[in-house]
Amino acid sequence: MDTSVHCKTDTFSLYGGVEGSGSQELELFNPELKKLNSEFLQKMRSQGRSEKTILCYKRDLNKFWEWVTLNHFDFRNLTSKQVSAYVDKLIGSGLSAGTVNVALSCLKSFYEYLVFQDEVMKNPISTKFHRVNGVSKQVRYLKEVELKKVLKTLKKYPEKIELAFLTMLYAGLRVSEVAVITAEDVFTQQGRVVIRVRCGKGKKERYCPVVDRETASRLLRYKKKAKNDCPLFNYSAGTLQNYSVKIKKQSTVEEFSCHVMRHTFGTTLLAQGVPIDVIQEMMGHVSIDTTRRYSKTLPEKVLGIGAKVR
Repeated sequence: MDTSVHCKTDTFSLYGGVEGSGSQELELFNPELKKLNSEFLQKMRSQGRSEKTILCYKRDLNKFWEWVTLNHFDFRNLTSKQVSAYVDKLIGSGLSAGTVNVALSCLKSFYEYLVFQDEVMKNPISTKFHRVNGVSKQVRYLKEVELKKVLKTLKKYPEKIELAFLTMLYAGLRVSEVAVITAEDVFTQQGRVVIRVRCGKGKKERYCPVVDRETASRLLRYKKKAKNDCPLFNYSAGTLQNYSVKIKKQSTVEEFSCHVMRHTFGTTLLAQGVPIDVIQEMMGHVSIDTTRRYSKTLPEKVLGIGAKVR
């Protein structure tokens, strides 16, 4: 996700000065602002944010301070109008509404931290007034014909590659989650195979029943070959992503990807009438708590979706 902001002709680094232009160095609000940035990021870590999220925060903050510094604004007295100007700059650089809103969310969290620390009087970032409206991308999932092509292609690969992708398809795991599950994370409960995801998004643990009987049975057999304390499939997320490129080419399914397998899982369950909050629970979506305010479902219903194994 590129959040580049083209301000004048210089590239400013939060942790150095102006890079590459040879012009007079600009001083960020150092060392104070650097200290506040570091403390904020450390606070985010303590709240369970992943390192990937921390890197995104760091990048978005860096770009914002670049713009603030080059325009000689005071970060302590930033106005709503100046924030709007920054949003316009992001949009003008070709970023999508979603990308701009992610950057705004980061900045809002940072200023909330500053308010809490009594470093500023108020938060100049308003979700209501600064958020960019955009057309939501339609979720991409595999149609029946496409799924058959993919499953046929997967048969040509080693079992652990095939099972890794089937786990995305029939348990709704992210590729990063599939890469780190171990043999002891796969177990049976009430005759159904369940996968424990220990390090989901936001470091949240969840339990995902496998909804396809054959895949569930194969996972039980396969786990006997693996060591309990080692990754079950022994492939990194990056390696699995590389395999997805090959599968896409061989299957001729143009928009195939690891995440499309996960989307197919969610879309299929929804079409089968599974309650939306149960699907969100299984997929580890952050918004499950919000959904629960309107629709409570017993935990047993999550387990009940799993396929019975003989």
